[in-house]
Amino acid sequence: MFVEEKIDGVVVSSYEVTALSEIKQAIGRDIYVDGYLFIADDWSDFEMQFDKLLKAFALVVLDEINALRTQAGLATRTVAQLKTAVRNKYGTL
Repeated sequence: MFVEEKIDGVVVSSYEVTALSEIKQAIGRDIYVDGYLFIADDWSDFEMQFDKLLKAFALVVLDEINALRTQAGLATRTVAQLKTAVRNKYGTL
């Protein structure tokens, strides 16, 4: 199987594997196997399970929340805090 690792649609690494278990999690990279996006069920990094559209939506909502928090004199939330909150909520579903 032919594997490509991409960042923002640009191939940054490519190699061949004989089994899907040989593919290692690459944080911040989309993994394609024979041209198809691949997400292993056992990858523990929650970010790998976000698709690009959902990520974009979450970041827009975070920007809007931070604009409101700034107007209210509150500290802004970070992306790391957003990921933690979503991961925790996801674990309750």
